[in-house]
Amino acid sequence: MIQQKYKFFNLDDYVSSSQQLYSHLELDFSQNKIGQQGSQQLTQALNNSINLQCLIINLSNNQIDDKAALSIFSSLNNCTYLTNLTINLEKNDIQQQGASNLAKALIQCNNLKSMSLDLGGNKVEPQGAQSLACALAKLANLQTLNLNLSVCTNKIGDEGALLLGNNLANCQNLSNLKLDLRGNLIGHKGVDNLVTALANCSKLQTLSLILGHNRINDEAASCLGSALVKFTQIQNLRLSLDWNQITEKGIQSLCQFLVNCTNLQSLNLQLDQNRINDKGASILGSALSKSSNLQALSLFLTFCSIYDEGLQDLSLAFTNCLNLSTLKLGLSWNEITEIGVSELAIALKKCTNISTFELELYKNSIGDEGLSKICSVLSQYTKLSNLRLWVQKNNISDYGAQQLMHTIKNCTKLLSLDLFLYNNNISDSQKFELKTKICKLRRLLIKSVLLY
Repeated sequence: MIQQKYKFFNLDDYVSSSQQLYSHLELDFSQNKIGQQGSQQLTQALNNSINLQCLIINLSNNQIDDKAALSIFSSLNNCTYLTNLTINLEKNDIQQQGASNLAKALIQCNNLKSMSLDLGGNKVEPQGAQSLACALAKLANLQTLNLNLSVCTNKIGDEGALLLGNNLANCQNLSNLKLDLRGNLIGHKGVDNLVTALANCSKLQTLSLILGHNRINDEAASCLGSALVKFTQIQNLRLSLDWNQITEKGIQSLCQFLVNCTNLQSLNLQLDQNRINDKGASILGSALSKSSNLQALSLFLTFCSIYDEGLQDLSLAFTNCLNLSTLKLGLSWNEITEIGVSELAIALKKCTNISTFELELYKNSIGDEGLSKICSVLSQYTKLSNLRLWVQKNNISDYGAQQLMHTIKNCTKLLSLDLFLYNNNISDSQKFELKTKICKLRRLLIKSVLLY
């Protein structure tokens, strides 16, 4: 009798089991140093698992090289019923040949509908990325793909981004795509070719492009914005562009897609550690104010030289986003005072449907008055169930802490709280009182409070 689900943490346990009985199997062998002998044992066991429909296998941090990978991947040829496959090979020693061998095995899994492949921290290089993309393009039933080629040891560069895009464009049934290409020396040519090609995936509704720590400047941001204009059916979009070289000029070009993507319901935009400044924040505010259909917005602008004036202009975005139920704002390490927070609070009070609210203001200067303005917003969020508030290093005193405690106590639907208040001017006695009162709020299912 086939068992629906089973999970193993030990290779010997799996090898000694009845492999042919499983239809849904999860193998978590991370950091086990299985070596060549272990790879052969795993291969033989997987060869016997002929009834698998769903396979999740974690082999990260196992010193697996191309030879060991060839042995393991060959077993996929027998898994003809597979529709869902997750492989984590992060931080091994897989190079171009290993990626090519994996690609050959994947071609045989022609019933796959969902695929997650993590090769972060290996040495795949452009040709390895091309081999994988060619194989994925032949999986006609593939609807969901999560591909991680992050960390610069892969070095796929502009060439690899081009090859990836050209091949993935043939995955005509893709509706959900996540590409993690952090730290791969990708510049404007790579971004342009990649996103322009992906626009041919006409069924895409959810797209995540993680391109942090690359060589994305204003020209690349402009290419990205121009290409995204064509993604008119996108409903959920994540753009991670942190730690690049984008200025307000690049933001202006990047934001042009927001006018065309009228079906957008969820947007996650990560721009930390760019040169955005107040002018860039103003441009963002104006562009986002036109996305009135948004239900979820995550916007991260840590270390972006934003002052009160920039925050005031950015706040315009929230005056029209009245359908928001989830809002996450990352504004840490800027130059924001109670003046900027006051303007933000006025705008946020119009978002009356918020149930999840996250605000990161670490290392600014909002003081008690700024925190009071935030509390006034929270008191109007009658549907609030999840709150994350980071206000460390903001010159907050006992008075501000008392106001915050009173506000949290009156958020009667709050179930989850993540509160960071350390490195302020709050006395030890007030910290103790605050934490004691929060611990007594039995309705909180999840609570993390850091005051010291």
